Amino acid sequence: MDPRSNASQAESDATKAELAVFKDRSASDLLAVNTLTQAQLRRANAEMQQSPVPQSVPQDDVGLSRDLMEVLPGLTSPTHATISDKTVRSSKLGSRMVEAADGMEAVGLIDSAHGIDLASALGMAGGNAWTIQLARQKTVEAHANLQQAEALWLPTLQFGVGWNNHSGRIQATDGNVIEASRDSLFVGGGATLGTAPLAGGSGGPLRLFADLALVDAYFNPKIATRQWSAKQAGVSVAKNDALLQAGLAYMELVQAAGQIADTEAAITAVQQLLNLTETFAAAGAGARADVDRAATAKARLEQKLQNAQRLFRTRSASLARRLRLDPRFELYPADQVIVPLELLADSSDLEMLIQKALAKRPEVNELGHEIAGLCLEVKKQQLAPWIPLVAVTSSGGSFGGGKGSEINDQAGRTDLDVQALWQLESLGLGVVAKRNRAASRLSQRRTELSDLRDEITAEVISQQENVLNYRLQIDSANESLAMAEESYNRNLLRVRADEGLPIELLQAIQARASCLEDRTTAVAGYNRSQLRLLYATGQIGL
Repeated sequence: MDPRSNASQAESDATKAELAVFKDRSASDLLAVNTLTQAQLRRANAEMQQSPVPQSVPQDDVGLSRDLMEVLPGLTSPTHATISDKTVRSSKLGSRMVEAADGMEAVGLIDSAHGIDLASALGMAGGNAWTIQLARQKTVEAHANLQQAEALWLPTLQFGVGWNNHSGRIQATDGNVIEASRDSLFVGGGATLGTAPLAGGSGGPLRLFADLALVDAYFNPKIATRQWSAKQAGVSVAKNDALLQAGLAYMELVQAAGQIADTEAAITAVQQLLNLTETFAAAGAGARADVDRAATAKARLEQKLQNAQRLFRTRSASLARRLRLDPRFELYPADQVIVPLELLADSSDLEMLIQKALAKRPEVNELGHEIAGLCLEVKKQQLAPWIPLVAVTSSGGSFGGGKGSEINDQAGRTDLDVQALWQLESLGLGVVAKRNRAASRLSQRRTELSDLRDEITAEVISQQENVLNYRLQIDSANESLAMAEESYNRNLLRVRADEGLPIELLQAIQARASCLEDRTTAVAGYNRSQLRLLYATGQIGL
């Protein structure tokens, strides 16, 4: 026999033996990893359900996840594995961020890992958001208006010097026109209620002029109080909105991290499949077309990973902006797993949720105070024509004068003027217009309140349905994931028994990756719906 033929036959036998060993080792590793993954999944679910807002995964689970990723990450459960090598270790970061929120400036207080958890994000958003600062300043403005309205009863103090000079003709008291040259000087002060001129000059008696409406002095402080209360409720509205947006931004960041983990796991599994198909093809046990199919699947997954990484970076910048952090910081979720959160104790009683929402939503409270203020405005306009306008002026000081430029006989002088008048604006048409305007504004706000109540009711119904539906989707995703794992195991046994080729595992790997992605999407949707339901019922800021 030709020695070269013997050598070729020996090399072929060695390759087949090596391939058999590789298959047995890969199969045993895959089955072992699959068993460990299911146990880890159950343990992670049990632990995370006990902590509604998880801070971190126990160290032994983290180590187990890393071991699994080293053996064959493609078959681990990415939603329960470490999200990224850069995922931070949750330590004192949450308390540091809450303290920073109290100081109104949190930029620069993030540690080198740039990690953040849900509690810290909500804590910072509740004290740092620009919308909250704007609402608080509107409250300060409303309180200043209240102080001004309450001060309408108080007189205005004035002090000064008045000099009058006349040269030429003037009409005397008896009616004769005479030539006169005179001047006068008044030095003193007094108090006025309204804007009537201060008495004490030489220009004759005070003219009929008054502008302090007693109806304003009585009603304006009450109206301003309601407006101030409405602005205070507006602060709660802004705070709830900021908390919702920050919470959603954080959950979207966690979802993006979960998508990265899912895709990385699928890439690793396909890579090992690619290696196996290449080995089979080199041994003549498989076709190059199988290698091409595995390589194509890997390329598509790599593109998907790039898109997930893009989403992670953009969502990190969005979360940083909402927390008033430097958007150049790349934040990472401290929650190393994505699991369903239970933010509401009981979300099944729809009527109770609706009643709670209508009672606790600050938007309802805000509109209620505005309506109360407009009711007072309507009553004010109805009484305005019957309540007089008044002006009270008193003054005291030194007054003197004389002929020409001489000022003689400087002595004390006191004056007191009181006026009251009733006003019918524009022959009554102005009064009617003011009444109609006040009534129309009241009707508008009442209509807005009715619409708001309907909107809140619909929002609660929608979000409760989302919560219940996503919960069912999670159950379905778990069932699909279990079936995908079973399908993979059966295909793996066929390959081990030489009843099939490794490429047959590709469909099972892709199905399992899709199930993991569906589960991540369902869990993320469930968590967002929980947060939105918490907002809809007015409990997010409590």
